[in-house]
Amino acid sequence: MAASSSSMAMEEAKEGVFVSSSHPLSTDDIAMGASLLLFVQDNLIPDDQLAVQAKAAAEAEADEEADEEEKEEEEVPPPPADIQSWTRIITHTSPPLPSLRSSEKISFPQLPSSPTPFSLFSLFFTPQIANQIVKSTNEFAPHDWTPLTVSELFAFFSVQLYMSIVPLPTLHSYWSELYRVPFVADRFSRNRFLEIQSYLRITDVEVLPEHAHNPIPVLAPLAAKFNQLFAQHCKPGRSLTLDETMVAYKGGSSIKQYIPLKPHPWGFKIFCLASQGYL
Repeated sequence: MAASSSSMAMEEAKEGVFVSSSHPLSTDDIAMGASLLLFVQDNLIPDDQLAVQAKAAAEAEADEEADEEEKEEEEVPPPPADIQSWTRIITHTSPPLPSLRSSEKISFPQLPSSPTPFSLFSLFFTPQIANQIVKSTNEFAPHDWTPLTVSELFAFFSVQLYMSIVPLPTLHSYWSELYRVPFVADRFSRNRFLEIQSYLRITDVEVLPEHAHNPIPVLAPLAAKFNQLFAQHCKPGRSLTLDETMVAYKGGSSIKQYIPLKPHPWGFKIFCLASQGYL
C-alpha cells in the first residue's frame, strides 16, 4: 500500500508538482517531496472536525472561568446583618436637624434693684481686684512709705476720674492758691497723690528689661479679668455691634496710635461689643 502511494506521489511530482523547467529535481528530491505530501495528507484534520474541537475548547475555558468566579464569591464573607442593603422601597425618614436654640435656659445677671454709680462700678472693679492692686503696690513701694489701703485706692481713682472731667492747666493747679479744688485737695496732699501715682502697680508681674517700654505683659492679667467680668454681666439685646473705638490719650506710651479720621486721633484703639444700653 505504501509502495503504491509512493509511486503515485512520484508520478504526480513528475507531472509538475515538484518539477521546475529551469532547475530539474533529482530522484531523491522527488521521493522526499512525495513522503512529505503523504504525511500531510495522512495527518490533515477536516474543517468540520476543527470546528468541533475549537467549540469544545471554548466551552471548557468558559466553564473554568465560571468555576473561578463561584470560588471567589464563596470566599467573600457575607455583610453583617445590621447593615441595610439598597432597596427600591421608599421609606419616610426624619433626619436629626441642628438646633438653632439652646435647650438650656439662659440666666442673665441681675443688676442691683436701686443701682448707684459706685455699685455699678463695683461689679467690674471687684474687691478682689482692689486688694490685688493694694498688695502689689505696697510690695513695690519703699519700706518707709505709708501703706496704701483699699479705701485710699478708691479715693485715688475717684480723683483721677474727676481730673479727667474737670481738667486744669497742670496737675499742681489742683492744689495751687489760684485754682485749689476742694474735691481733690481735701482728700490728698499733693505729695501723697504723686507718691501713689508713682508706685501704683496693677499686678505682681516683674517688669523685665525687654518689657520696660511695653506695658501689655503687665496689664494682661487685669485685662483678662475685666473681659471675664464684662461677659459675665452682659445682658445682650436683639442687636449687637462689634466695632473699634479710640480711648483718647496724648501722653507717652509705646502702644499709643494715631488715626486722623477718628474723633480722638490720639489714643489707644480697642474693640468693643455694643448692645442696647451696654458697651
